Parts: sequence; C-alpha cells; structure tokens
Amino acid sequence: DITETDEEHVASLGGVSDTWDRSWTPDEFTNENFRVRVTSNSTSSSRDFYLDWVPDRVYYTEPEEDLTPPTSQIDSPTEGSFWNSAIVISGSSTDIPNTTVEYVTLYYWDDDEGDWVEITQIANEGGDEPFEWSYEWTPDFEGVFDILAEATDDAGNTEESPQVNNVYYDFTDPTSEINYPEEEVSYTYNMWEEELFGTAQDENSGVSKAHLSIQRDSDGYYWDGDEGDWVTGEAETEYLNETDFSADSGNWFYEFDFIEPGSEDEGYTARSHAEDNAGNLE
Repeated sequence: DITETDEEHVASLGGVSDTWDRSWTPDEFTNENFRVRVTSNSTSSSRDFYLDWVPDRVYYTEPEEDLTPPTSQIDSPTEGSFWNSAIVISGSSTDIPNTTVEYVTLYYWDDDEGDWVEITQIANEGGDEPFEWSYEWTPDFEGVFDILAEATDDAGNTEESPQVNNVYYDFTDPTSEINYPEEEVSYTYNMWEEELFGTAQDENSGVSKAHLSIQRDSDGYYWDGDEGDWVTGEAETEYLNETDFSADSGNWFYEFDFIEPGSEDEGYTARSHAEDNAGNLE
C-alpha cells in the first residue's frame, strides 16, 4: 500500500494467499536478545514512524552444532618410498554434512624434538568439497621421515590425522670400490680369478644395485656382457653392466673370463658405480 495520508489509514500486509516474511542468518545477531519492528516509510523521512504494536510471529531455530571432524587420505608419498628430489605430499580431505574443510596442515616427526613439526598449511580458498591438496616439500636434511596431514573444518573440528611412515629422502650418491683386480697389475691366465669384485655402500637409503664398466684401452670400446662383445659407448658415456650385488653384505661380483692380450700393451680400465634406492647413481 503506497497511499500516503494525514488521516487514519488502514493497510493490510499480506493475507491468506499473500504472505510476507523476513529471514535472518545466525551471523546477523550479536547476542540472543532481539526484537522485530515494522517501519512505515513515507515519501519524506520526517514522516516515517514505527508500528510497534504490529503483531509479528518470530520463529528461531538454533543451528545444529557441528561436532564431526573432517577426514583425510594421503595419496603421496607412500610408505617406504624413496626420494632424491622434492617430496610430493598430496591427498584429499572431506567434511560432511554441512561444513567444509577450511585448511590442511602438514607435519613431519622430529626425533630430536620428540614432536610433530609443521611443514606448511594449505588453505581451501575455493571452499572445495572434497578438498584436493598438494605440496612439494624439500627437507633441510636427508633422513627417514614420518609425514602427517591434519584437516580442520570451518567449525574448528580437527581430525585424528592420517600419517605415512618411513619416507626416505636421499640426494647423496652412494660409493663403491673395486677390490679385484688390483690397479696397474698385469695378470696371466693362471693368475686370473675369472671375476671382478668389490663393495658398495650408502648411509641413507641403501644400495640397490652395483654396476661395472670395462673399457678396452686400445680403442675405447666397452664390454657388453649381455651381448658378449665390445661396443662403443654412446656420446662418450660408459656402458654399464649390472653386477651380482648382495644388499646384506654390500659385496658385488661380476664374472669375466680371462682375455688373451692382443698385444703386449693391451690393457683394460674397470669402473664401478653404485646405485642407491633413491635413484642416485655414483
């Protein structure tokens, strides 16, 4: 009703088939005390007035408290995995039914501190449900890590966090030695032991393989044990043969028959290369 008059006037707001209402959200209230006032708005603000006697029915429904924490799963890294570059920590978190994950905090266990140390916090800026998250972490030192992901929802609930254990971070090359044959020693058929052998070691992730190259000094060709022939090294790189390696003892050996010298000056250069479980190659 938009009729303005200085006489008594009756206006009907709504009816059986013409209802009206107003809804509020909880964050519009500063406390539990409130009242409803209907204002008659005139064409002039000086003639606005309040209709305190207008009866209104107000319904208040207290929102259900969210006590359910979110849940997460870690997709990467996997338990017992090896890394020689940034560790990719990724997974997803979800919160049901009416809230969503606000952020995920990543931690690693520090034995010296005896506590979890924060790596980073990833905010769910888009309000995604589920929240897919990922972070590339480069530790400050090599070692074996336990990693934990902790999701918190927008109601402040924090989950009992999942964790993945025994994640190896190793960027240092392993080392190896050739124990036989001895350097600068000439061997005859009767002296030759029909194999080369040595040791390999790695203090971090452990040695997984030991490789050996055998190069003929006269022409620079390398021995290809699979083909049983001498081949050229591609782009001046060594041709590596995999040895028989024991992770328990750290010893390796490679069967190699005695080669009759083609001349008095025929010689060979053998080089060993250890490879660790993180993929570092000596």
